[in-house]
Amino acid sequence: MNATLPVTNVTSLSIGNYEFRLTATDDSENSGKGSVFVSVLQNENSPPKANAGGDKTVVLPVSLVKLNGSLSTDDLGIVKWQWIREPNSLAIGSIVENSDTTPILMVRIYI
Repeated sequence: MNATLPVTNVTSLSIGNYEFRLTATDDSENSGKGSVFVSVLQNENSPPKANAGGDKTVVLPVSLVKLNGSLSTDDLGIVKWQWIREPNSLAIGSIVENSDTTPILMVRIYI
């Protein structure tokens, strides 16, 4: 926020009510004041949009695959990640460094 300009941008407000006061002064030092009130509300909490990244093709002898879910989004922020291998997946591999609870899953492939 720049208090010396007639137009300003305000960012990073949390939920609540705010009052911003403007003082305009002319070259004779006459001044006038005005206020604007801003209410920041929270819409209904929407479910996250999970983005598991694009499909991958791995050509052996590659032994590690990284799946990137970090482009997932939420209106309030994502606080928990959980990757699960579908039961009908036949591939053999193991999760590396407990990455199944992080945005980026690392799987070691067994040859």
